[in-house]
Order: sequence, then structure tokens, then C-alpha cells
Amino acid sequence: MPGLSHPREASYRMRCVSHLKQLGLALHNYHDMYRTFPPAIMGHSIDRTLEEGNFERMSGLVLLLPYLEQANLYEQVMEMQKQEDRFQLSWHNLKVEQLRCPTASRFVHRGNPTSYAFCIGDSVQILPEPSQATGAFGGSLARKFSEFTDGTSNTIVMGEVAIPRGLALQGQIAIDQPRAMLNDPRLCWQTRDSKTPYYLPKVALHPQGRGWLWEDGIAGMPMFNTLLPPNAPSCAVGGSDGVDGIYSAGSYHVGGSQVLFADGSCRFIAENINAKQKSDGASRNRNPYGVWGALGTVAGEEELENADY
Repeated sequence: MPGLSHPREASYRMRCVSHLKQLGLALHNYHDMYRTFPPAIMGHSIDRTLEEGNFERMSGLVLLLPYLEQANLYEQVMEMQKQEDRFQLSWHNLKVEQLRCPTASRFVHRGNPTSYAFCIGDSVQILPEPSQATGAFGGSLARKFSEFTDGTSNTIVMGEVAIPRGLALQGQIAIDQPRAMLNDPRLCWQTRDSKTPYYLPKVALHPQGRGWLWEDGIAGMPMFNTLLPPNAPSCAVGGSDGVDGIYSAGSYHVGGSQVLFADGSCRFIAENINAKQKSDGASRNRNPYGVWGALGTVAGEEELENADY
């Protein structure tokens, strides 16, 4: 079930690529305006019009709305948050077609989840200090193009995260996991049924699932790291929302997931991409999480020539 075939899947997948490319164009236009990319979580945005109000955990996707021909919705969200005394979006019925992959849309039963998330590289720290962030995004970090020294065609900025569907790995998060996983992400595989692409029934899962509110930069972690390959399990360490952990990309496209690179191009990443964790850590020209890990970093200086992904 997690990798679904459907007569219309080819059309759905093309529309999904179109959505990612729209997000890529929005990111570029935002950068043209502010000379940085937006932060994944607003917190300290370069946009000084956001200094008033309650925006600390709002997703950077909100900042992209004006560049997705959703300026009116952007103003609506901003006004809502200025009037509220705390962050509360669960009752807002704010749907954005560009933020949902058509393949996953068939499974939405509640909430307004996003199919697209920000890439935080090979870091397990979800809200890292800028000096510790390895990916294009990280908490309130706002990067500039000049920081992408690995090359914009070799650096992932966004990708798919799946909408929840039962115990399927793509759309869920194993919560309250031990801190040992931060040092050895391979332990996250232990939450999976070894014979099927589902979580074990005994594993505690997030009550709503991945990115269940697109406006919220923390709920269901609408971010992913490049530690385990696409469609691998996700594991939140010591809690459920806004905590460190392993958050994998994923989709219901058969065999992998689509990602957006900093140059605006999209590619399908197979779930068997080289993401092998090295026991001896990272060294120059080699990422400890293989090709997948290298693609997630902005300045790792890894060599990716002739890499098969």
C-alpha cells in the first residue's frame, strides 16, 4: 500500500513536480526581494513587517504565499496571528493546492497537511544554531545563495513528506524515542516491521502525522533530514513536536520521493539511494550518510561526480 500504483499516477506525479517547481520559483523570488531564503520557522524573519504578532513557530511556507499567487491568504494568516494571543492554527480551514501532492491528496481525512517540507541536511538538530546547520534550512536560519558552495544543482532545498495513512512509514513519526538515535540514526529502523513498510503496532506514533498543518513550522515536523533514505521511518527523540530526531523524506510515488534543488530543478530520488552510514564519521569529499547525506548539505565539499541518484 505505501507505494501505490494508480492509473492516474503519472499525471499526479507530473502535477506534483509542477508544485515543487512553483515552490522553487517562489523561493527564488523571495530571495530576490530579501537577499535570503525564508526561514523554515519564522521566529526571526528578515521580513521586519512580522515583528508584531505571534509568529514564533509559524512555517516559512506562509512567507512564500505571496509568491504562489496567494497574497490574499497571506494577509489573512498575518491578520489572524496578530489578533491571537497564542499560536493556534488548527481551527483555520486554509487550504493551498500548491502545497499538496495529488497522489497523497486522496488520503487526506483531516487537517491541512503539507506534502512539501524544508531540507535541514544531515543534522539531527531540528532547531539548530546557524553555526551547526548543514542544510539549506534550519529553524529560524535564513540562508543566502552565496552559502551554497556545494553548488545549487547539488543541494536539496525542499522535498516530499507524505500524508498519514495508517501505519505506513511515509506519513508518520515514531515519537518519544531514545536519545541514542541521534548518534546512530540506524536505530530508527527498529521501529519498522522488518517484513513490511509499516511501523510496528507497538510503536507510539504522532497523533496527527507528518506536517499535518502546513502553517505550523513545528507540528508534525514539516522538515526532513538526509540521514535515512526516502520512505524510511521517522523518529522524534524525547517528545513529539519540535524535538530533535530523524525525519525522513517520503511519498506515495512508487519507489522513492521527489525533491527540489536550489537551482529550481526537480529530481526523483529512489529509496535505495546510497545513504549508508559510515562508522568512521565524515571526511573531506565523503559524507557519513552517503550520496543522500551529501545532497542535503550546502557546504560539505563532497564530490558527487558520476554519483548515481
